[in-house]
Amino acid sequence: MRKKFLWICILAATSLHTTSGCGPGGPPRAPVSGKITVNGQPVPSGRITFYPTQGRPAMGAIRGDGTYELTTFEPADGALLGGHIVTIKATQITGGQGPQSFEEESRGVPAVAEKVEWLVPQGYSDRNRTPLTAEVKPQRNTINFEL
Repeated sequence: MRKKFLWICILAATSLHTTSGCGPGGPPRAPVSGKITVNGQPVPSGRITFYPTQGRPAMGAIRGDGTYELTTFEPADGALLGGHIVTIKATQITGGQGPQSFEEESRGVPAVAEKVEWLVPQGYSDRNRTPLTAEVKPQRNTINFEL
C-alpha cells in the first residue's frame, strides 16, 4: 500500500511540474520590438537582452537598420511582463589582414592584428553596469534606445 501511495505522489508531482509554467502558454509575456541608435545613427548589428527580475531573459538580434524583436521561448514571442535590466552588445571586428601574396609573406610583411570596435559604449553590455531598464506591459511594446 505504501509503494502505491509513493508512486501516486511521484506521478502527481511529475505531472504538476511538466504542466506548470513552461507549457505552450508559459508565463505571461508580450511582444517587444524597437530600434537602437547611437548619436542618431542605427546600430547595424549586435544583440539586445532583457533580464527580468525573475524568470527567463529575452534576446534579440539587432538588424542592419538598428531594429530588434525579442524572443523568450519561441521566435518573436516577446519578453516576460514587468521590469527588466537591458544589455546591448554591439561590436565589429576590424583589421586582421595578413600578407596578401606569397611575395609579401616571403618579404616578411607583418599581419595586422584584429581589433574589436564597440558600436555602443562597452558598459551597456554588462548586466551589472548598464543603466538601461525597460518595463514590458501586457500589450505590443515598442521600446527604442537612443544612446
